[in-house]
Formats: sequence, structure tokens, C-alpha cells
Amino acid sequence: MTGLRRYLGLVLLLVPFSARAQEEGCDILPIARNTSAVRQGDAIYVGGRTEFRCSRGVTFVSDSAVSALGMRMLIGNVIYTDSVKHIISERLDYLESAGTVSAFGSTVVTDRKTGSVLRSPSGLLYTRESPGKPEMMQVHSGRPHLTLLDSAKAGQPQDTTNIDADAITIIGQNNFTGRGNVVIRRGELNATGAQTIFDDSLGIMRLWGLAHLRGENYNVRGDSIYSEIEGDQFRNVQVFRNASIVSEDLDVKGIRLNISFDSGAVNRLIAVGQKGDSTQTGLSQATAVTPEFTLTADSIDALAPKQKLELVTAVGNALGVREPDSLDLTLPEAIRNDWLRGDTVIAYFAEAPDSIKAQRAKSDSANDRVLERLIAIGRTGKPATATYRMRAEGDTTVNNFEVGYITAQRITAVFKDGAVHDLDAQGNIQGLYLQPIRREATARGQPTSGSRQR
Repeated sequence: MTGLRRYLGLVLLLVPFSARAQEEGCDILPIARNTSAVRQGDAIYVGGRTEFRCSRGVTFVSDSAVSALGMRMLIGNVIYTDSVKHIISERLDYLESAGTVSAFGSTVVTDRKTGSVLRSPSGLLYTRESPGKPEMMQVHSGRPHLTLLDSAKAGQPQDTTNIDADAITIIGQNNFTGRGNVVIRRGELNATGAQTIFDDSLGIMRLWGLAHLRGENYNVRGDSIYSEIEGDQFRNVQVFRNASIVSEDLDVKGIRLNISFDSGAVNRLIAVGQKGDSTQTGLSQATAVTPEFTLTADSIDALAPKQKLELVTAVGNALGVREPDSLDLTLPEAIRNDWLRGDTVIAYFAEAPDSIKAQRAKSDSANDRVLERLIAIGRTGKPATATYRMRAEGDTTVNNFEVGYITAQRITAVFKDGAVHDLDAQGNIQGLYLQPIRREATARGQPTSGSRQR
């Protein structure tokens, strides 16, 4: 090619471009005064800034060109335009019979309908639309950058999606496939993965390989993610294998995870884990964690309207454990936590009272939900069980804890200020209730036993 360009420099300038010429369906018009051309057999060699106006609405502008047998090679500051695309590149080859454009070097493609822009440092392959086949662009290297613009609706801002990847394929106007460290940014939405398929017209995004979604108030991770999008907000997200979401009031993990959204905020979470007894090791049950409470089960369903946690239902070998506070940490491990176990465990949450909010900085609005009530339900042959601690209201010591262990068909624990305030049991109740030895009672000659059996 170097030899050809030298040849053009020496020969073409000697042949004046005296008039408008034609070549296989293209009008060739000189732009620079020194534009020259020469024909050799089936080939035309052009030197100097020139415009080609061809069939099917295709135009080219370049510093020099070679055209032969339906193939055009354009060199230097090339501008290609058809009815749907505008391409600027260092060098470009166009094969008319196949409708393919091969761009080399730094290349910028603008969609004339939507204004979307693809920037490729290392060129690309563009295939024009043909009967039964949509247009397609392929970038195999160079880490291209794509800016997708969606047609703005009346009174609404235009949606903009920015995508970076090691390689990109775009089919039609909206179907995008990215490979190698894909990064997608759309408003408050950020997504990454090793590979992605994104169809803007259908509102679908699929991510594979350490997939990650990040919104304003949540982070979602998994081996793969399937999501439905409307504008710059998710409607529904499904996460597969090593699935997790971290949000303000609730973190959830499982082998599968389904997340529903309402106006961009998390509305409902359903997590599925491996079936098995929560006491067994090596099994990965679904897990839901709040700042004061942990729930594990075969499956978990959490309702959080407007991302405010209200209800968590755990089914299948469920276990709910209240996190210990600073006083609890001084107790023996066996009675350090309040917990309820059953075939089903249901947790109710409410807005934190002012007494708890007052303990935090005014700027801290996170974790405003507190555990209000916990219900454990057993099944035939396997009752619900619970261990709980109670102490007199206002007692800030561990000296007067009363500890209970109970089994029943249904157990309900009511919480106040982060501790068990009341407990109710129904159906075949059995258990043990321990009270501390009170020195005052012993001095008066009363019994010193600190236990009673239910």
C-alpha cells in the first residue's frame, strides 16, 4: 500500500481532473484544486480531496481513493454517509455488492436518526441493512465507547446510555452485545459484567460473569443477571448463582434472587437457597440481614414498599436471630441472642421510634426500620422453638435477665427498643424459664431457685 500511495503522489497529480467523472454508479467530484485522476483498466485512482456520490444514497469524501470492480478504498480524513449512518475514519474500504464498510484507525459513527455515537480507536465493520437482515456494526478490539440516545418523549429528558467494552456488536438500532469488562451507565444505573446483551427497544439487559448492578440505594451482584428496564429505572431483576443485594435496610443472599422495583426503588425481594436444616454446615440457605436481625431459610420473601422494609417471610427450616447489643456480649454464648426457629418465620418491621433515632447523628437517615414482631410457626412433628431474654424496663445491666426456652406450635415475640418485650405461645407449649437469684429474696428466707418449668 505504501508503494501505491507513492505512485499516486507522482502520477495522479500529473493528470488533471478536467471534468466531472463517473465510475460504476458514482459521480466523482473534485473538491481540491489539484485533484487528479487516472484510469488503469477497471480501476480509477484519485488523488486530492474528492467527493463520491454513489447509488443508494451513499457518499464518500477522502484525500485519495482507489475504485475498482465495486470495491472502493478511501484514504485520509474519510467521511462516509448513507441514509442511516455518518462515519468519519482514517481509512475506509467499501464493498458495494455486500454493503460492507471496513473502517481502519480512529473511527466515529453517528446514527443519523437517533444521534447515538460509537467511537472506536481501532476501526470497525459496518454492514448495511438488506432485505431480511438489519444493519450491523462490529468492533473486535480497541475498547470502543458507545453513547446510545433514545428519542425523547414530549416533556421528558432524553435517555442516554454510555457503554464501554473490549468488543461490541450492534444489530439494528438498539440491540447491543458487549464482551470483555463491559461497563454500562444510564442515569443512576450502573452495570458491569464480562459479557452483556442490551436491547434498548425491548428494555432488556442481560449480564454474565461477575455481574454487578448499582443503583442509588442498592448494589446487586451475581454470576448472571437478567433485568427489565424502563427509561433509566429497573422494573424487575433476576439474579442467578451467588446472588446478593445490599440496600439501606436489608441485605439478602441466595442462589437465586428476584427483585421487583417501583419507581426505581426496591419494592420486593424473593431469595431462594439450598434446602436443608439451618444447623447443617456446607449448605447455603437464603439469608436476610438487617442491622439488628438475621433470618435464614430455604426461601425468603421480603416486602419493602418504597424501599421501606415492612415484612419478611421465611419458609423452610427458618431461623431468626436478633443481633446482640453491647450488654448481650457479656453474657454466656448460649443465651447471648434471642432467636426463633420454625418451618416458617415471619418478621414485621416498623419505623424506628424517636428514642432510637435520637441515638444517631441527625444526618444518618439509614436503618430507620426496627424489628417490631417475630412469629415462628412449626409443623407436624417439629414444633417452633425459641430462646429469649427479658428484663425489667429501664434496667441497663445484665444482672436481672430472665431467660426462657420454649417449644410450641406457634410462638410470637414482641420487641421494644431492640429487646423482647412480650412473648406469646400457642399449641402444645413446653419449656423452661430461668430467673436470676435475687439477694434480697434470699435474705428474707425465700426460695433461692431461679428456674421454673412450663
